[in-house]
Amino acid sequence: MSTEEEPLDKVLTPENLNKIGKILETMLPLLDKITAERTAKLLSSINIDAILQTLDALSPTLTTLTSPDSLKVLTEIDFVSLLRLAEKFTELQKSGTLDQFLTLIDVFKDKEFANAVVTLISKLSEATKAWYEELPRVKPVSPWGLLGALGDKNAQYAMGALIAYLRELGRQLMK
Repeated sequence: MSTEEEPLDKVLTPENLNKIGKILETMLPLLDKITAERTAKLLSSINIDAILQTLDALSPTLTTLTSPDSLKVLTEIDFVSLLRLAEKFTELQKSGTLDQFLTLIDVFKDKEFANAVVTLISKLSEATKAWYEELPRVKPVSPWGLLGALGDKNAQYAMGALIAYLRELGRQLMK
């Protein structure tokens, strides 16, 4: 919050007075229900300085959230899907699985591991799409055909990568 005082004529503009009027209009039904005792108790429990500090701290966030780009994104969000996702997280939490999931996420703090997983999944994605397109034309392979397929450079490279991975996995499993 700014420590400088704004001149009253700059603060009490017609636009601001209109906003204040609208706020008061919406609060009137609430104010009718609040007794003097309830009001005094409520006002004594409010930490005005903390509220003002919070609003001051939230100001950049609220400015960002109310920007045209943010508002466009917010109007495009499918909140039903987000609620279903929240429901799934609640199920994971109730079952105790969420803690395990969070531990798994901690593994991705290792940037090198995260990069390796992203690369692997990208390659698997491309290979799976190509395999799926080829699937209707796949023919059965005999044991001799399998041996012949090992002559393919792509198959050889993939086998070499798998064997290297299996060696390292074995090393890790024996620790």
